[in-house]
Amino acid sequence: MTTINANNRKCNRERIASVYDVYQRLLELQAKKVDLLHLESSGTVMMFVANKMVFNSALDCDSDNLISVSSMINTFQFLDGGEAVKSFNHGWSLVAVSNSEKRYLAVDASKVELFKMPKISFERHKEHLLYHVNSHDEDISSCPFELFCETVGINTAADLAPVFDFDKASVRKWKSNGIPLAIAVRTSVITQMNVDYVLGESKQPFVREQY
Repeated sequence: MTTINANNRKCNRERIASVYDVYQRLLELQAKKVDLLHLESSGTVMMFVANKMVFNSALDCDSDNLISVSSMINTFQFLDGGEAVKSFNHGWSLVAVSNSEKRYLAVDASKVELFKMPKISFERHKEHLLYHVNSHDEDISSCPFELFCETVGINTAADLAPVFDFDKASVRKWKSNGIPLAIAVRTSVITQMNVDYVLGESKQPFVREQY
């Protein structure tokens, strides 16, 4: 079975980091007296484990794209160590700089598997749809294509297509025809995206909930 990483490139499965791998790396960095990680990325980055979002830079990092090592450890220590870490954002790195100014890599897009948006049960997520998607005259699918891309941190149709299992030609039409409601709903539920934020009505980007 071909494994694709978050950079949309084929790779050996052995190169994909598990939760255990990332957790152990974070412990190593902590032992080296590293306190902070810096996210090197041009946009939003999300990480997923077993179809649940475990990291979202828009929510978890500060304004300088910094997050504490201890915070990341607290997140990863309660996850299944055998699960793969996934992302649909490419070209990012979480790096640490020690007091001696030595640069350490914690994890990057080349070492995580491509996350594909799972299909959802509308019935199961009825409450989320009612309060976070359909609670306004305009639903999340009415947001401009560019804003949708900015919010999820995916810039092009070529990068969006594999995430939703669509062909690139169909995704390109979203720019003129709008985001399909089914796609908007899947994105909102999986990333807990707040319709207020997508439509520019809120400074709080995401609603973090268990579902």
